[in-house]
Amino acid sequence: MTNHPIPARPNRLFSRFGPLAVLITLIGILPGVSLAAETAKKIVDIPAAEAAVALKSLAQQTGVEILFTTEMTARVRTQPAQGSYTALEAARRILAGTGLTAEQDARTGALTIIHLVSPSGKNADSRPQPAPAANEVPASSGAPGRLSGRVTDASSRAHLTGATVSILGSSLSAIVQRDGTFQISDVPSATGTIVVSYVGYVDRSLPFAVDADGTKVLDIALSPEVLSLAAFVVDGVREGQARAINEQRSATNLKNIVAADAIGNFPDINAAEALKRMPGVSTVRQRGEDR
Repeated sequence: MTNHPIPARPNRLFSRFGPLAVLITLIGILPGVSLAAETAKKIVDIPAAEAAVALKSLAQQTGVEILFTTEMTARVRTQPAQGSYTALEAARRILAGTGLTAEQDARTGALTIIHLVSPSGKNADSRPQPAPAANEVPASSGAPGRLSGRVTDASSRAHLTGATVSILGSSLSAIVQRDGTFQISDVPSATGTIVVSYVGYVDRSLPFAVDADGTKVLDIALSPEVLSLAAFVVDGVREGQARAINEQRSATNLKNIVAADAIGNFPDINAAEALKRMPGVSTVRQRGEDR
């Protein structure tokens, strides 16, 4: 009688549910891994800019996908953010005071930009914002303001068309129009320094503070640059002629004197033709010219 080894019987439970259990485990693990990567803090440096530009820069610096529409971010200017933040913290910081905020998908880690709506139906940002980083300058939480005004000459009050008006430390600027006026919209902060420059005039810098209604009107006068030149003497045509006449009148004998400036105004082509205009002087013509 031959003994044959009895093969081991496979685990029916594993054969039926093992792959499914592994798949469920992987599905439960992968989202957590993805979200952990998306919630890691990173160093970001995002200046105040248009919302679309700032959000694209944030996506590049953090590697997190950010979803928004151009209609939502049109005419919206963000706040600056510098320091160590997660993508969600940085997004909410730059969108503070704009009526927009960010939400993060728990499965993919992607950020979605949405409107904040208060119970009254108006846009509001009531979420608590993270404390500013140690090396970060606090930004204004108010809405963007508007600067306007007029640039003129300090003495004549003439309009300085074409003068450049810019806000120190930002890319915002404006050109003075024909009527001397200018306007800068979307000013990100309530206070700052404005710089006015015009060729031939001394540049002027002066601080500004946006009023409670978000506007500020400035009347700016520029002074021309003063150039110091070395001393020089200008002899005019009349002075030369007067000197010639006085010398002729005071001469002890008969003289005819013509000022050099007067000779230069003659249409003659050489000195002989000019001299023949004086009384008692004759010339000889050779080859069509006086000699």
